[in-house]
Amino acid sequence: MNFPKPKLGFRSWEQLERALLDWWARVRLPGDVWDDQLGDIAAGVGGSGTRFEQIASGSDHKTWFLSGGSPGALDVLYWRFQFSHKWDRDEVRPHIHLIPSAEDWTEEKAVVLKGEADWLIPGGNKLGSMSTSFDRAITLKPEWNQTHIIAPLLRLPAPKNAPASTFLLLRVERDGSDDRDTFDEDKEVGTNALNLGVLGADVHRREDRFGTLEEY
Repeated sequence: MNFPKPKLGFRSWEQLERALLDWWARVRLPGDVWDDQLGDIAAGVGGSGTRFEQIASGSDHKTWFLSGGSPGALDVLYWRFQFSHKWDRDEVRPHIHLIPSAEDWTEEKAVVLKGEADWLIPGGNKLGSMSTSFDRAITLKPEWNQTHIIAPLLRLPAPKNAPASTFLLLRVERDGSDDRDTFDEDKEVGTNALNLGVLGADVHRREDRFGTLEEY
């Protein structure tokens, strides 16, 4: 286990007590523990709107779908993640959970997801001033049809001195006019072009403390 050294040199017992409590709160957990940072989802509207459809025939399960193979089609989903007080303020790794759904799919294809991740610090930066773009071509195999797959989007350094309750805003889009996106098989039920289901997205981050002494 990796224990941070407590700060020495105090003017009162209260300072010593607080420093020891803060040190204990930051004791590193065994193995640099990873965890999921969950967030809420919102769909694009108007021309970038997505639809909530049935995944497969004979199933009542539905999810958001991003359309492909249609020039000019642009489907967008948004997430907001508020980071836990336990976060180690280091690199984070946003990724998306997908369920491709198509019929007559026999060969390996690719889907292209683009977007932006934007940090927003309480009382700190302006929206858009700490954004990072990504552009990912994701390979899809026929044996993954109607199965749950995980696709990494990017690795993102944390802002310097990021406090607890920092937000990460994530935009993910599928552009039907991108020639690299070759997954154009029809979904077997519902809207044909809506063949890429999105179960959700989350951010992997490490924890190195049990919480913070300060509420904000």
